[in-house]
Amino acid sequence: MNTYLDHMLEVNQTMNLTAVRDKGDAWQRHVVDSLALLPVIERHAAAMGLLRPAGPAVAGAEAGAAEARGSSGRSAGSSSGSSSRSSGDGVELRLIDVGTGAGLPGMIIAAARPQWKVTLLDTLRKRCDFLKEAAARAGLRNVDVVWCRAEEGGRRPELRQAYDVAVARAVAETRVLAELCMPFVRTGGLWVAAKGPDPEAEVAAASNAIGQLGGRKLALERAQQAQAQQFTALVVLKDKSTPARFPRQPGTPNKKPL
Repeated sequence: MNTYLDHMLEVNQTMNLTAVRDKGDAWQRHVVDSLALLPVIERHAAAMGLLRPAGPAVAGAEAGAAEARGSSGRSAGSSSGSSSRSSGDGVELRLIDVGTGAGLPGMIIAAARPQWKVTLLDTLRKRCDFLKEAAARAGLRNVDVVWCRAEEGGRRPELRQAYDVAVARAVAETRVLAELCMPFVRTGGLWVAAKGPDPEAEVAAASNAIGQLGGRKLALERAQQAQAQQFTALVVLKDKSTPARFPRQPGTPNKKPL
């Protein structure tokens, strides 16, 4: 993670990746915040039977994540519950970070959980170029980078309903984020969104949108952090397939939220 942070702060001098300039602040605000989502994801993924035995394919990668595991702890126990995918590929969980920006939280999650396959999706090509270089420098072979808008990616056959979990740390309203993220999640999977400290009214207003997209709220819980600013994690279960009309055309979710 140090390699990733160093490269991010270096590139940030010429590219607007983050408002944070100090490495200590970056560790606290980016790494700690991102790792705080892991217990939420793992607990609910295990309960839904989404975690698969990783197998020998990732054994060599475990050593490279020792630092991250020291910060975030070991993952929750694997489940043998039903899954639409085989565990024979050595991947325990497939996760997509929608609107990843500088790679947060997806890059941190990938470093902490090398047995997971993580896709980072962003709309700006220069950020995607940075993400590819950062993943290569950090030795993260479990990271894929996709350059496209979420509304377009959610209609691509190889991406649509292809992930166990979608995460988002973006500041968009929940109704908007739901339409951008839910199409990527397979039936039976989860959408986990990092929200501010008091999002109850906003989340309640998004219940209809979430339902239209095939989901239902499972939980709204405080993320466990030692020092950083408190935030909440919205957890949504996708129990029905997203209708073919979603996502709508690029820009429409923001202009006309469900």
